[in-house]
Amino acid sequence: AMRTLLAKYADSTFAPRAMLLVGQALSKAGKTREARVILQDCATRFAKSELAPEVNLALARSYQVERDWPQAIDSVNQWLARHPQHPSRPQVEFDLGQLHSLAGHETNALAIYTNFVVQFPTNELARVAQLWVANYYFNQGQEDSAFYVVAEENYQRVFQNTNWPPSELTF
Repeated sequence: AMRTLLAKYADSTFAPRAMLLVGQALSKAGKTREARVILQDCATRFAKSELAPEVNLALARSYQVERDWPQAIDSVNQWLARHPQHPSRPQVEFDLGQLHSLAGHETNALAIYTNFVVQFPTNELARVAQLWVANYYFNQGQEDSAFYVVAEENYQRVFQNTNWPPSELTF
């Protein structure tokens, strides 16, 4: 269906959307190489499309599906540099912290999540980032008990912050 759409209506607004959706579906199905071929073709054909940031982000996320942390981190950093004002930026910044954590770069993740809470204090992910920071210090406390004090301070920020609506995490 996508190939037919591209053959008959290559200039339509539906063409980049179709390629993006097919690429995302393939990536979720674990066919990341095939997904990247389609997404890269879409990025090249429709470089000026309003969907270009989403296409580039889907490309970056395909590396996450493969657990290729270095390439995923690099791709996300490139996306952030190219799209500094994009509405998805908070989610992508948060995802970058998760990628660093998964890659074993705990201090990088700590810096990203700490900055996230400051930069996006009312974002719904800020409390999750704050909890990650608290857990990081708690886990460090096993080596040095002074970290438990810092962990407790960060846990308190999770439930005392009035910028966030009450949730299960608050309680």
